[in-house]
Amino acid sequence: MLVWGKARLTEYLLHGSSDATNGERTTILQMPSWSECLFRSSRYKVGYGGRGSSKSWSFARALILRAAERRLRILCCRELMNSISESVHHLLADQIRALRLGHKFEVQAGAISGINGSEFIFAGLASNPEKIRSTEGVNICWIEEGEHISERSWEILVPTIRQEDSEIWVSMNPDLVTDPSYERFVLNPPPNSIVVKVNWQENPWLPEVLRQEKDYLYRVDPEAADYVWGGNPRTNLSAQIFHGKYVVSEFEPRDGWGGPYLGADWGFAADPTVLMRCWIDGRKLLVDGEAYGFGVELDSVPKLFEQVPRSRDYVIRGDSSRPETISHIKARGFRIEAASKWDGSIEDGIAFLRSFEQIVIHPRCTHLQEEARLYSYKRDRLSGDVMPDVVDKHNHCWDSIRYALEPLVRRSRLAIFAWSETEHGYSGPLPVGRGIGEETVVVAGGMDQPTVFLACFDDGRTVFVDKEYVSDENKADGQFADDLGTFMNSEEAGGRKCTQALVLIPPGFGSFDAQLLLRGIWRTEGDARDVEDGLRMVASMLSLRMLKFSRERCPRLMARIAGYRFDPKKEVADPLCDALRMFVKTRIAPWRITEDTVALRRSEKKS
Repeated sequence: MLVWGKARLTEYLLHGSSDATNGERTTILQMPSWSECLFRSSRYKVGYGGRGSSKSWSFARALILRAAERRLRILCCRELMNSISESVHHLLADQIRALRLGHKFEVQAGAISGINGSEFIFAGLASNPEKIRSTEGVNICWIEEGEHISERSWEILVPTIRQEDSEIWVSMNPDLVTDPSYERFVLNPPPNSIVVKVNWQENPWLPEVLRQEKDYLYRVDPEAADYVWGGNPRTNLSAQIFHGKYVVSEFEPRDGWGGPYLGADWGFAADPTVLMRCWIDGRKLLVDGEAYGFGVELDSVPKLFEQVPRSRDYVIRGDSSRPETISHIKARGFRIEAASKWDGSIEDGIAFLRSFEQIVIHPRCTHLQEEARLYSYKRDRLSGDVMPDVVDKHNHCWDSIRYALEPLVRRSRLAIFAWSETEHGYSGPLPVGRGIGEETVVVAGGMDQPTVFLACFDDGRTVFVDKEYVSDENKADGQFADDLGTFMNSEEAGGRKCTQALVLIPPGFGSFDAQLLLRGIWRTEGDARDVEDGLRMVASMLSLRMLKFSRERCPRLMARIAGYRFDPKKEVADPLCDALRMFVKTRIAPWRITEDTVALRRSEKKS
């Protein structure tokens, strides 16, 4: 029976527990008052909101109590489940022990069953849809992390849960307002549904460590706190630095991987102290170690770091702004050194991280997952446009990873482009199946450098550099203008005409600009500023396979990209790479490089 207590608590009087009261074995359990709805009859029961609300804990307890009272078949699902360890099995087992109901249930490695015939079964909706379709006799289906459930999975699941008076329970922390679960249950709740928003305020047992994290985030970034703790969907998706770049999945390190690489960020005032551990497998970065704490005293840092296995055995690179902290940690037996910093080291580190095909985050790295959703570029206050500047928030884990990989980041500055002729080259005529939206011809070089032209075609997803012109001859501006006209009209070797293209010219090409004006060629001045930022944008586009080059008509450009080296202390002009950089810096909006294009590239590669 339910006994309603004071304030926000519900007491559940459970007979048959291990406590003795007046000769009868009885336990009074406390649950948040909102969870009363879980004991009422309804087809759909949805609890959504932010962190620290006790949703999963309460759902697990309610299901265990109901399964202890009568025989039930309970299906526990999430979108992806590669192993039982990724399910709520461990949470249910913990709650059975906490409720002292071990005598009523048998907890096995892959299942949980009750002495009365109740059973808990576990499955991934997208991982094994056929298993879901064939599952019969389910009384209650609990969907954990409902924000990740696809529309296709809902279409499979709902008809499967067809037992008389069966119920579907959903617990979720909202992510996007367009997510199928949010649209289905919060924006358009179906008949016979109970939908409750549950946040930290409804949890009488909110741990102090979570309270500190909540207060910190509300203090430094109220908008992000509204998402993480307030349970409201995100709104700045296009500005997120690692959007579409990472996945959350379990893994075990393997022989042959690079690493482990460890990096530390120190807590200033109310900031957290962090240690991260990561590995490299080909073009994947994998992160499996995280130690994260607020208000950590210097003498307590070693204990925090020991949360990451074998952290004393490998080199740790720490934030160089605290040399006294590094000395103290070294004296405690850790192999730690200061990570180098330089002008643009943050941007270089981000470009290096984004150059990986995929970043895999282990589920136990919960704070890194949160930062992956929140680490963002700045937006213009008036227009809302995404800017190339990085917001200095939600970056403690990412800074630690940058420090861990600092030697590799420095090396990548000298060989800046991740290049593959197979992935970035195409043969034959320009692929025009999707249609070309913009045509641009870029001019660069001159003076004591070769004069170059590049013809670039943009279909909105991929930029195709279809042909090149390179001349070492000393010609007058009028002659080069004539050459440009010929280049734009040429279809030599299968190249595409670009007579209507916009021509980009570098600043200071005044006399050449006048010659183009006489010939009626539409032109404008390109953005040749901030060389490093332009190169980072090119590198990001290459890593996302957003740049393709004609093998037959751009051989010199492809050769230059493959061997391109950049060192800001020894900057050497390269007109072909300069032309490509100026095109990207002038014509490509930064938000295009932060969008989720990775899945698209993979599907194109498979097809």
